Amino acid sequence: MPQRNSLFFISENKKTALLIQTKIMLARDTDEFVHCDFEGCFEDVKKLNPSVVLFDITEHEDEFFDFLNKLRQTPSVRHIPVIPVFKEIDEDVLCNAFEAGISDFLTMNSTDSEFTVRILIAMRKKQHEADFENKNNILSQLKILDKKTGIYAKNYTYTIIKAQSKKCTGSFAVIAPDVNTRNKLSPEHLASLIKNNIRISDFIGFSGDFKIYTWFPETEPENVLNILYKIKKLLPAECKISAGVAKTNEIDFDRTEEAANKALSRALLKENAFVIAREKDELKEQFRKNPDEYKNFKIFRQDFFKKLEKIVSPIFFRTQKIIEEKLFQTEITHEISEDGCFFILKNDSCNSTFRLTCPGYTRVNIDIAHFCEHEEYKDKISMNIDEVTPEKISALLDDFIKTFQHL
Repeated sequence: MPQRNSLFFISENKKTALLIQTKIMLARDTDEFVHCDFEGCFEDVKKLNPSVVLFDITEHEDEFFDFLNKLRQTPSVRHIPVIPVFKEIDEDVLCNAFEAGISDFLTMNSTDSEFTVRILIAMRKKQHEADFENKNNILSQLKILDKKTGIYAKNYTYTIIKAQSKKCTGSFAVIAPDVNTRNKLSPEHLASLIKNNIRISDFIGFSGDFKIYTWFPETEPENVLNILYKIKKLLPAECKISAGVAKTNEIDFDRTEEAANKALSRALLKENAFVIAREKDELKEQFRKNPDEYKNFKIFRQDFFKKLEKIVSPIFFRTQKIIEEKLFQTEITHEISEDGCFFILKNDSCNSTFRLTCPGYTRVNIDIAHFCEHEEYKDKISMNIDEVTPEKISALLDDFIKTFQHL
């Protein structure tokens, strides 16, 4: 029986099968043409794994889409090229078939050369896809790609997207489930959905804290919003997502990342929203000053409280919403006052405080304290104001919560 270089034509009409067979100039003696009926065709294809499948689609659209859906959901055969053959082109059916994953299409009156060349191109594409999958498997083994979703792993996403963003302009999006959705929508499920609805030339990876980074080369932010709205429609009604989008133009990627994360924070506060980082807001906002540039404590304090309002407060709010479902019998509070800001965890055995203050106009202090029955654990971290970033505060707060859980 044919194994590697067989060509399947699925049709209930033997005369049509004979006509198609005469149109195909097989390249080698090992190539073989096989005619299958609609009934049982998927099992035949699954068993024999042909190189290409042609499908007589006219007046059999339901059978075709049922077959194609089964094929694309079966790992062992999902890369087999499928080419529908029309008597006359039906544009609606063709568009739906394209969305479902066809490799090409033909008509009964296509020339012999056209049949042969398109089939050979489909075979070549299958070989490329097999090579691509093999390389992805290697990257997964090296933990550069996430095994479940095939997107970049958290430890590599930033480095890869930053390197790619230097090659051309584009748009960068940070996407995350809304706080109240995170127990219903896993990052893996969201990542797979995004991956299936962006171009192969786009980049996607995990970034921790439920966030997914996406990079769209040569794409305007408004076009990214169109993609996001499409993804939103594919989600279950009870699942909501938000995103921050920033365009890279004459700024470096670190500032783009910061702008997109700030826009995401605003979007999460609105809930179920997409926010584009406007240049006048995020991109030109100057927090990053050296200590010597501050002429007095008042100016430093103004920048410090801007950081609390735009960065720290949204992180505290989101974190509280997330951990309320995980930390039972724990009182969780946070606040911003003239003395700084506080995140407090308290239960019967432990009272823990995460506190940001600015005692002078050169440094920002983070004081961490855990008072647990007869023991105390304290730590102090001092940093420049430019180091107070969403990533830094989120990481420190996560460590603070983990320590509280294990005390």
